Amino acid sequence: MKMKDSFRTFYGYKTLLLFFLISVTLTFGQKKDTKENTREMNQLLGSFFDTAPLGGVALMSIQGEVVYNKAFGNSTLNDDQLLTPSHRFRIASNTKQFTACAILKLAASGKLSLSDDITKYVKNYPTEGNVITIENLLTHTSGIADFTSAEGFSEMEAIDYEPEAFIEVFKEYPKLDVPGAAYHYSNAGYFLLGYIIEKVTGRSYGDYLENTFFKPLGMTDTYVDYPSRSSSFSTTGFVQQGPDLYVPSKHISMSIPYAAGALVSTVEDIHCWYNALKEGRVINLAGLQKAHAPFQLNDGSYTRYGYGWDIGTVTGERIIAHGGAISGYYSTLVYAPEEDILAVVLTNCNWANPAFFDLATRLTGIALGTTYYKEGPTEDLKAYEAVYKGASGTIVVSVEGGQPFFMVGEGRKRRLYSMGKDRFYSESNFTTLTFVRDTNKEIRSLQTQRAVQENFKRTDYKLPQKSIYLEIRQAVMNHTVKGLHHYQDLKTNQPDVYNFENEGELNRLGYDLLAVDRTADAILVFKTLVAEFPDAYNPYDSLGEAYFSNNELQLSKKNYERSLALNPENENAKAMLSRIASQLMVKVKENR
Repeated sequence: MKMKDSFRTFYGYKTLLLFFLISVTLTFGQKKDTKENTREMNQLLGSFFDTAPLGGVALMSIQGEVVYNKAFGNSTLNDDQLLTPSHRFRIASNTKQFTACAILKLAASGKLSLSDDITKYVKNYPTEGNVITIENLLTHTSGIADFTSAEGFSEMEAIDYEPEAFIEVFKEYPKLDVPGAAYHYSNAGYFLLGYIIEKVTGRSYGDYLENTFFKPLGMTDTYVDYPSRSSSFSTTGFVQQGPDLYVPSKHISMSIPYAAGALVSTVEDIHCWYNALKEGRVINLAGLQKAHAPFQLNDGSYTRYGYGWDIGTVTGERIIAHGGAISGYYSTLVYAPEEDILAVVLTNCNWANPAFFDLATRLTGIALGTTYYKEGPTEDLKAYEAVYKGASGTIVVSVEGGQPFFMVGEGRKRRLYSMGKDRFYSESNFTTLTFVRDTNKEIRSLQTQRAVQENFKRTDYKLPQKSIYLEIRQAVMNHTVKGLHHYQDLKTNQPDVYNFENEGELNRLGYDLLAVDRTADAILVFKTLVAEFPDAYNPYDSLGEAYFSNNELQLSKKNYERSLALNPENENAKAMLSRIASQLMVKVKENR
């Protein structure tokens, strides 16, 4: 089965906000006319959603005017139910900006202060002797752990909770840091902000937002998602469970995402929201400016998050952004305030294509008149390889499969794209990297520019093991047998250079092949995976899935049985064995 990522994507992305998986580099060029922009946007979104199981809706506005608003694909798995720009979607963590603005409005009216200790409103909340402020909650610097990572959380998701009752569930979780020491993305922090709004106003979170923001602004399709608010323009969320298997998302009580992720909206209402924000009709402009500024930690360094928004640049152009993911739905918003450009993309399907979170950035790039470079110069890339150390931690730059990558701390590796000599752009988090040379033209340091500029000195630390997936992927995609021979050669001759201990590397490669309908080649990769990890249950599960896709039911059954023997708790294997039994029964009846 497909291996889960090491972070949850339930209400949003964690660890440096990994919700924008950008696969291209942007460099400024001449702005194009409207017709050219529309053609490029249609090409980008059309080619993306042509491969999607359902569809999505995208909106672009420039200087407050909608220049693009289009729906693609279907709202359900039935071909006759098309999406429209009026369809409503859960926006998950994009809820946080609305919560932040509610807090700022209450602060501006003197109802609370951002410096208030949260125990003023959340009685008996354990702080371990520290002062946790409302501002700490807004900026994800409270040190409060995210409840979505807690053991047993999936069993809670369908339960309806009153806010006080759910606070009792997570309040005793261990703290990650003292307040203000570090950034730790936390849905729990925004849950507490929702509760504080209720305590201060004496109204429910949803009622306060509706009467303070949504009704006055004419946002008639935005609200806290409760079943009673469903309508003909509501959407059902879907999740991917196999290469061609999509099912309705499981029921989740919206009492849990609450102020961290429970809102429903449309692209048109979100456009209305951003027009009101810039005109000072939501909160005063001084408050908005602070919300869009990086937060300074105790040690003087800055995060890349303000109040409810991520902060970055697209090759020099400042942007405010956020992404959202909840079972059955993805959302991505990017706003370039200086150019007054807004891009919004919403979908009601979680499928195995992380490039969705790139779409709003690409649309912004088109509006800015940027050029997309898929390949940069490959000469002298090895010169950049090193571990770089700065005040905020380490950055590892490596060359794998002939392409440059960088990794912050122990996070995931991200592709870099060239912007010219010694200058690169990150594929995922709006970061520009510039390598600095000394008088001997040797690389001595690295400068990163996102919300703020940071400097990292080159060290002599040993590089961590490289990804075997990244090294052999292109070779396997070109010729699977030769690529797998290359894998064996590297394992024999360079066992310390590449990571051969992580089963997820080959597993990911097999699913890349399944995604492009190369089932026979995927089987070869999964068979290699099984040979490499004979005592692990997941390789057999993946091989069983590939055989099932190839209609080789007996071989699929054999591998799922082996996976279940190694892990009796493997629910996917149990479900697939039931499906296989049903299909084999049908075949027996057909052959009578």
